[in-house]
Amino acid sequence: MHTAAVLCSAGEQGHAHGACHSSSFKVVVVDCYEHDYDAVAFASVYSSETGVWGDLLSTPLPYSGITVVNPSTLVGNTLHWLLSGYSGILEFDFDRQTLAVINRPPGARYNDRVQIVQVDDNGVGVSALSCAHCQSAYCSHQPCLHICDRKVDCYGVAVWVLRKSIDLQKLLGLGFKIEMKRSRILRYAEDVRALFLWLHSSLFMIQLESMQPKELFKSDNVYTYYPFTSFYNEGISGLKQ
Repeated sequence: MHTAAVLCSAGEQGHAHGACHSSSFKVVVVDCYEHDYDAVAFASVYSSETGVWGDLLSTPLPYSGITVVNPSTLVGNTLHWLLSGYSGILEFDFDRQTLAVINRPPGARYNDRVQIVQVDDNGVGVSALSCAHCQSAYCSHQPCLHICDRKVDCYGVAVWVLRKSIDLQKLLGLGFKIEMKRSRILRYAEDVRALFLWLHSSLFMIQLESMQPKELFKSDNVYTYYPFTSFYNEGISGLKQ
């Protein structure tokens, strides 16, 4: 089971990501390997400037059966993936060229109710739909949206701190009770810092800086969504308004 991420590697000042068609790029491929009782995650980076793959970086996994199948989130110069089958996060640091596994916040266990996000100080955070009454993934209670960020305490130990706790019922102003078993976090759009949630039969977008919600459309099914941003280039021939 493997996944990959494609990133623009243009570093000039004032460069706006989204219209990167002529810019250099990087591809990061991540995979997991198991042999006997050992499990390892590894990654390699391809550069379009050099046309070659970089060194193979690896980190041990606590046990077998762990996979990396979720889309990545880029925070600063670090890519993050949720691990499936284990309550951890795979972290790839471009600057240090290191691969590591860190723990998720307590309670952030279910992949379709957890998403890695960027918090206000450009640090890594985790958003999670959590129930205050029980730990069941299929309960009928009302979910809250919790956002945690990772801080280093006075002893130099990285810990998760609850930054926000949002009552979705109040935020969205829906005329029905939101149920945990009919709630999902689908995707996160890095460029606009927006979270996409499927609640009952509607897809919502919540902008995490302003906490402004918007209902996009209704759907009775949960599909796979890939939000993206781009720019309309008026100078490209053949395009009409």
